[in-house]
Amino acid sequence: MPSLTLLLFCGLAHAEGYSTDIELVRPTFSPGAVAGFDTPNFGRPGTVRVGTLLQYERDPLILYQLEREAGAVVSNRLMAHLGVSVDLTKRLSARFVLPIGGQWGTEVERLAADQGGIGDASLGARFKLFELGPLVTAARADIYLPFGTQGAYLGENGLRGMGGLVAEAKLGPVAFLADAGVLGRAVVATDQDFELGSELALQGGVRLDIWPDNVALGAGVITRTGFTKFWTGEAETPAELVAGIQLRPANDWRLDVGFGRGLAPGYGTTQFRVYTGLTWQRSPPLPPSMTPEPLSKVLITEAPDIPVDPIELILEPEKPAWKEDELARVEESQIVIRDPIQFELATNRILPESIPTLHAISKLLAEHPEIGHLVIEGHASEEGSFAYNYDLSIRRSLAIFQELVLAGTYPARLSCRGMGEVEPVALGSTETQLATNRRVIFHIVRRLKAGEEPPAMRTEMLLPWNGDPKTFKALPPIPAPEPVATPPKAVPKNPDDDYPTDPNLFREREDDDEEEDAPK
Repeated sequence: MPSLTLLLFCGLAHAEGYSTDIELVRPTFSPGAVAGFDTPNFGRPGTVRVGTLLQYERDPLILYQLEREAGAVVSNRLMAHLGVSVDLTKRLSARFVLPIGGQWGTEVERLAADQGGIGDASLGARFKLFELGPLVTAARADIYLPFGTQGAYLGENGLRGMGGLVAEAKLGPVAFLADAGVLGRAVVATDQDFELGSELALQGGVRLDIWPDNVALGAGVITRTGFTKFWTGEAETPAELVAGIQLRPANDWRLDVGFGRGLAPGYGTTQFRVYTGLTWQRSPPLPPSMTPEPLSKVLITEAPDIPVDPIELILEPEKPAWKEDELARVEESQIVIRDPIQFELATNRILPESIPTLHAISKLLAEHPEIGHLVIEGHASEEGSFAYNYDLSIRRSLAIFQELVLAGTYPARLSCRGMGEVEPVALGSTETQLATNRRVIFHIVRRLKAGEEPPAMRTEMLLPWNGDPKTFKALPPIPAPEPVATPPKAVPKNPDDDYPTDPNLFREREDDDEEEDAPK
């Protein structure tokens, strides 16, 4: 064991313990954060999160004398952090956290603080700096207010401030987290080999999104070191490993469960800790300008030429039913598919049951050479972050692009784009509504005119993404439209045509009149 502190806090002993904050794992109430970590992620402006993190800690503060453990100053500790955060804009977030807790079962009576109380409340803010591909960064700042119970290892006498940077690099379902900052505080000298002062705090971890915003695994290391004894491995350099799972048991709720274990014998590290947290999140509704139009429009109109009292409701005509073997068809400016494209959860891997649909689209494109260009547009639900959903929608549309090319569609006739979660067609958080928003649309953005030559294409070329050779069939010429028969011109009607022209008809009528006038 390295040269450890000879006596931790001895000489500063009070009958009620010592006024210092020994907590290592603090909640940040940031989206996708592992316990004790901050993230650069933000929700929709106006998103509110309210929650708590409850921890049991075993032996977070131990007294060493002559490099030997003399006993636990704080043996059992129970802490509850209550907090709220608000995403004020797309780049700015604010938060407030209040710790409450206490400890019992000390083994060092002269340094005992077996009592409960509140810790130092903190006010914090995050500001998103930039996004560069999968990398997102933000600046953060927190102020710790000296409101905590004195002499209970829950709070300190002076004001403290923490500033730093937060980063997340997203590579598919795996996110790498980094959090670095400097804690500034007044130096507290002791009579022993220990000094409590300003510190450098470093955290690094990883999160695996098994099901975005529903199931995730996370782990990381939380450490700090005092500037007076920089990385000496003594009491001023605590370190702890934390790991846990995040679940979404219901809409708007997130559950965190995990554990931690000290990696170095610095102050605040534990023999072990277990934690659970519950966070409620509510996002504001979309503004009216982003509210989707109904899928079917109703037009109410009057029929002036028809003597009908009530107004008539004119609905969009019903679309023809799908044939048994029909998987895709051309409708106006889109290629419409019968069944949604299915992907493996949280990935861009197309499930086998959707491959026939994509082959049907490729066949349609071969049968319709007048379709000059098709855009594959991917959409996601709002379960993950904006950045995650945007990235996933791009990767999924690209996977469809590749499958259509493999099926024989010339690459120059296709392009793809992702729209993330910004164009929902169903509002709400039920699985049915979310599944409706996870979709792929095939837009026909260019049609060639009759007789127009299709763009030049090579029958032999290399696939853009891996260089494998691929053979393509040349497109047939665009057929000319079928001639439309011109109806004969209508001859104006002569009003005299309504009168009979047979003279015998009039003669018979005159004879009848004479018979009626004859005397009886």
